[in-house]
Amino acid sequence: MRAGHTLSEKDVETLESLLGRRDTQLRFLYQREKKFAKLIAGITGSLSFRLGRATPMSAGLMWYKFLQSGRFIL
Repeated sequence: MRAGHTLSEKDVETLESLLGRRDTQLRFLYQREKKFAKLIAGITGSLSFRLGRATPMSAGLMWYKFLQSGRFIL
């Protein structure tokens, strides 16, 4: 595109086609994002996920990482 150029019928068709493809892609990405968000919410809200986060193993791993960080005094 350049300033002062008048669009031909073919130019308009090309732009409409490209904009339509863009819109279709955006709809697809938006729908996919909604599905992923719902899936992640289902996983993180599940009882098994919440129990897994609260287990002593998780706490032990956090303690291990804290000790490895060197941010403590003996």
